[in-house]
Amino acid sequence: MMPHLRLAAFAAPALVALAISHRQSGTGLTMTVTVTSTSTDDPKPSVFMSSKMQMSSSGLARSDVLPTGAAKPPVDPTSDKPPLMVPGTYSLGKKGNDTTYLIDPSRKKYWVILRPKGVTHGMTYTSFDVSAQRVQPDSTIEGIPVQHWRVTDNSTSKYVNSKSTYDVYSAPAFDVGLAKQFNPGAMAMMGDPAYDAKRNAAWAQAFQGLPLLMRTQTQMLVYQGKPQSFSMVMRATNISRSEPPASAFAFPSGYTLVHTTTP
Repeated sequence: MMPHLRLAAFAAPALVALAISHRQSGTGLTMTVTVTSTSTDDPKPSVFMSSKMQMSSSGLARSDVLPTGAAKPPVDPTSDKPPLMVPGTYSLGKKGNDTTYLIDPSRKKYWVILRPKGVTHGMTYTSFDVSAQRVQPDSTIEGIPVQHWRVTDNSTSKYVNSKSTYDVYSAPAFDVGLAKQFNPGAMAMMGDPAYDAKRNAAWAQAFQGLPLLMRTQTQMLVYQGKPQSFSMVMRATNISRSEPPASAFAFPSGYTLVHTTTP
């Protein structure tokens, strides 16, 4: 799976697992997150993922996968694979907890997704360069002040030459703890400690609160393959700063645990 698609695939459950909450006491948050992507082979923009995200002031979080209008193969009712990005499913998480519950109401089943504690596989890079730069002036999204940061992430390995640019618009008023825990680059490729340290440092600068908009441009040259380019836009809309109902975060009764896994 290509970097921007892997990020999109785990965006909703990862954000839930990584304690989406903020410091505005007594106030919750609801928004719709939509991911649109293009590629060399498919240059027409298409909605890759859409989800409704609800967060309580006490640190509870829920993400419901919404229909995108694109035809998707039906889910095999006998499959034990977690139904990632399947409309009608949703995820539950809690602040300070590394566990996400992925729930499928149509089958009355759920999966436990654990945030990885460390890198289990890796790749050696011959060169890499990662940096974060503040882009002025600041602006607003749906009336919410945001900072614009640009992260450039270029790397070369034996098999892949990759150049990526991330334009991130984050809201400092919403502190979600992403700077220390969520690294889009590492979601795509993990393994080289020195490279990961550079990425962690860059994203710690760029994530100054909840990202309301992120634009990604990636160019890749795979060994003995043709050049590929990808773009992704992750955008938050319908932002409401009211407290969601407590029933939204209640774990359903009578559901069957399938298994526990990691992204």
